Amino acid sequence: MNKPFSFLLLLVCFSSLAISQQAWKNKYDSLSLIVSEGTYIIYKNGKAGYAEEKTGKEIVSPQYDKARMFRNGFAIVSKRAGYDKLSSGVINKSGKEIVPPIYDYISDINDGIAIIALNEKFGIMDKTGKKLVPPKYSNLWEFSGGMAAVSIYDKNKGKDKWGFIDKKGKEIIPLKYERVCSYKDGIAVVDKGEKKYFIVNKNGKETALNYERIGFKGYGLLLVELNKKFGFINSKGEVAIPLIYDNAHDFYSWQRNGYLTNVRLGNKEGVIDTSGKEIILIKYDLVGLFREGLAAVTMDFIPAVDSKNGYVDSVGNLVIPMIYNSAGNFSEGIAAVSKKIGGRNFNYGYINKEGKEVIPLEFENASEFSEGLAAVKKDGKYGFIDSSGKVVIPFSFERVFGNFRNGRAKVVKDGKSLTINKKGETN
Repeated sequence: MNKPFSFLLLLVCFSSLAISQQAWKNKYDSLSLIVSEGTYIIYKNGKAGYAEEKTGKEIVSPQYDKARMFRNGFAIVSKRAGYDKLSSGVINKSGKEIVPPIYDYISDINDGIAIIALNEKFGIMDKTGKKLVPPKYSNLWEFSGGMAAVSIYDKNKGKDKWGFIDKKGKEIIPLKYERVCSYKDGIAVVDKGEKKYFIVNKNGKETALNYERIGFKGYGLLLVELNKKFGFINSKGEVAIPLIYDNAHDFYSWQRNGYLTNVRLGNKEGVIDTSGKEIILIKYDLVGLFREGLAAVTMDFIPAVDSKNGYVDSVGNLVIPMIYNSAGNFSEGIAAVSKKIGGRNFNYGYINKEGKEVIPLEFENASEFSEGLAAVKKDGKYGFIDSSGKVVIPFSFERVFGNFRNGRAKVVKDGKSLTINKKGETN
């Protein structure tokens, strides 16, 4: 009985949005589809402002180069301060500028405070714009448990020193550590250098941790090593995943697959999640990173000679059979693969996520797609193709350094290093 009502309510909401859009069609170029705290973001001539959801009344005329949704009664807005620079400020729901656009960055205002950045230094302000901490830190993380990790660069030692501050900016734990993890449950894991690791509480009391190495880049759990075995501890220093692996990496968030990491037992590799469950069984020679929901896996690996490669999904199912000599990461829906044609010679092409060869295996080399193009090699020269396999930039380069980024790619032609656009032009 609830489903028809929910569908009707959703239909009414979309109808209302469509009516609002039609009513404002001649006044604004566009408006945000998301409503936040009763407001839309409106756009006119490349500028952003705000209007009320119910009445369409303009709260702030389109005057900003960038605008974020309202959060807790405030919105972060930005104006251009140079060719590639925006300066940010804060407005309230009446459109008043609480903080003028003077900062390089302002975080969302949470619990009445926001992180600010100016000239590559970080500080804190309250919702009125008052500086609680002037921008002086090299790094300032989000608050957790009422504390935030901060660092200041030590010129004498050529590195940052880390500690913790509270929401008033008071340095609770001195800035004397090489590395730290986020403050949680009243404690944090810290590194004093020379492989000396500790748990430290808000009073600065240190409790030693007996590990040869601790990683500080993971999500939720920290990689540890002892006696050439790897495992993971939580933020309290407790063992969360036993030290049983011959190699492991920090946890990272890959696509929507949760927190995963590669681990190795003997000469075989697999993938586990933060509970220690094997998402991909530890039976492959190599396991690649998840990209667009799939990861390349390898068996019978002999570098530059032969191997068997296929792809598994996020639950470990082999969805593309192991029939390729090499398998690249998926990018823009397709991946470069190769097959052996004799000796150490291979042909490269592209497959989609169903394993269908969408671009024939006819190249001497092939790279990932980026911004709609990929570098491929034929008859000893490199060029660029689109996702249909059409040659967009002819085969005329001796080398290609990566793919297109921001409309440009670096290449070598006739022994000269050049930067080209998507038409192959150097200007």
